Amino acid sequence: MHIDSIQYKYEPDFMMCFAPWTLTCMVCLIIMMSIIFTRIPFNMRIFIGLLEAISYLIIMFYQYEYVVHTSLTTNPYFLPEYAHCLLILVTLLVIFFKERQTEFDNKINYKWSVELIKKQDDSRIAAQSITILLHNILPAHVVNVYLTSLAKHELYYESYDMVAVMFASLKNFELTLPNLRVLNEIISEFDQILSYYRDKYRVEKIKIVGSTYMAACGLDVQIGLNIKNETRSHDSLIQEVQRARLLLAAFQKKHYSITDEKEEVVFVLTTFALDLMRTLWVCNNDYRNIPIDRDVFNADMSIGISSGEVMAGVVGASQVQYDIWGHAANMASRMDSTGVAGKIHVTQNTALILKKYGIECKYRGMTYVKGQGILPTYFVDIDANYEFNYTQESYDSIAVESESN
Repeated sequence: MHIDSIQYKYEPDFMMCFAPWTLTCMVCLIIMMSIIFTRIPFNMRIFIGLLEAISYLIIMFYQYEYVVHTSLTTNPYFLPEYAHCLLILVTLLVIFFKERQTEFDNKINYKWSVELIKKQDDSRIAAQSITILLHNILPAHVVNVYLTSLAKHELYYESYDMVAVMFASLKNFELTLPNLRVLNEIISEFDQILSYYRDKYRVEKIKIVGSTYMAACGLDVQIGLNIKNETRSHDSLIQEVQRARLLLAAFQKKHYSITDEKEEVVFVLTTFALDLMRTLWVCNNDYRNIPIDRDVFNADMSIGISSGEVMAGVVGASQVQYDIWGHAANMASRMDSTGVAGKIHVTQNTALILKKYGIECKYRGMTYVKGQGILPTYFVDIDANYEFNYTQESYDSIAVESESN
């Protein structure tokens, strides 16, 4: 202050109670703190900062005008009070534009983050949809391999020692436009039954050709099948299949040691085939109660089942398809084509496996099979209520099981 007084030729007042510039700088810091470091809306912060600046300027001009007037100035020809006022206003404007830019950046970042989250959600939904679609056309254990290996155009195939294959064809069913809706409803009912067997026992639908439904069991090298006495609480056929489940549990408890674990797939697929026949019977009854032309729906179903070695794989690039090949698949198709409506036609090896589980199989006789010659074939013994006919030994096991319960 002494040097400034000599330079600007005025006498300093050593009796001044405070330094005005120190107070002005403190007010500038208070304005900055009020606007920058508060978590309140932007307009409210600017209003508080403006109120602080106006209050200080009013006090400076009216309460301490003499003290401010006799203080130092930034320019000899610029009044000190104007210099103080200019510093306050410049500070307020700088902080205003700085916070305005920060507010704009925050809004842009928020908008970008919202768009990013939306894109991530859309990407996740798309990935889930793709996975669901793939699970509908490929077995569960093939989906992950398809998303990794086949994306690199690698060949994917599998080989199995024991797989049960089933062909189920609607007989007396002409594929016309009116029947297309009926066929769709029947296949939808079959798929609902399949959803239970697919989750519990890994029964996979291979494909549908016309009115022929092809499925297989045992196409999973990582998960072993364990037949359990479980029920389908969501299925309308629960009361009809409980007895078959009880028969299986009792017979398996007594004779499990004589069966091969891989052969369980034959029993599972045969049970699935019987459920399809029950479902078709329910559909027939429902359509009889609808006033439509009897020619629209008057169908029965023949089923062919075989078991053995197969090879499976994914073919195609744009529209992929999971398919199986081998002697067991060919024989299942032949059992279906040479079968009888309302019957489950099986090969000799399959019949022997079913007999291990106590299921009666009636010898049909020597049947001509295309490409194989004349072979012995069997019909799975089913009663009028679409239930398995078990051997007497199985019924004895049921009696023991019931008494123990």
